Amino acid sequence: MQLFKQIDRLNLLDKLISQKRTGKPESLARRLDLSVSRLARIIEYLRETGAPIQYDRALQTYFYEFDYRIFIQVSMQPLSDVDTRLYDAGGFSSMSFGMPVLGFVGGNGVAF
Repeated sequence: MQLFKQIDRLNLLDKLISQKRTGKPESLARRLDLSVSRLARIIEYLRETGAPIQYDRALQTYFYEFDYRIFIQVSMQPLSDVDTRLYDAGGFSSMSFGMPVLGFVGGNGVAF
């Protein structure tokens, strides 16, 4: 499923940035199975949402300016009728069918 591939990709990106082991953008893009331009858009989006990502040309790696982590959680579970009404006000939504509930918490504690 594409969703899980993207989550794995972001988790790997976060791990490599945290360890200062990304390498050049070209090699990182290859490792993540992305184009260089797509990788640049992802990094820019993460920066816009508060991730303190920088690039060190001497070390040839991305890094976080200060302690920072990206946490992505996926929870899949059946919902009772009561829970379903609480989540979607009694109407039908993807949650009524047990689809994933996603959450993203940035380093600043803001949940998406």
